[in-house]
Amino acid sequence: MKRKILDFPIQHARLVFVGLAVLTIGLGSAIPSIKIDTDPETMLSAEDPARVFHNETKEEFA
Repeated sequence: MKRKILDFPIQHARLVFVGLAVLTIGLGSAIPSIKIDTDPETMLSAEDPARVFHNETKEEFA
């Protein structure tokens, strides 16, 4: 069984290369749709002590 698994990529190198290239391009095409939210207020719940303190401080000094 191990021999078959190891022999397939060697005997079908072009097929493996094309398959990996298609997979890479397919997954890479999703990169522009990734959204990253770094706002700390959305990371904490409204009742979290750190967020409550932050909101109180923001109201006091803003």
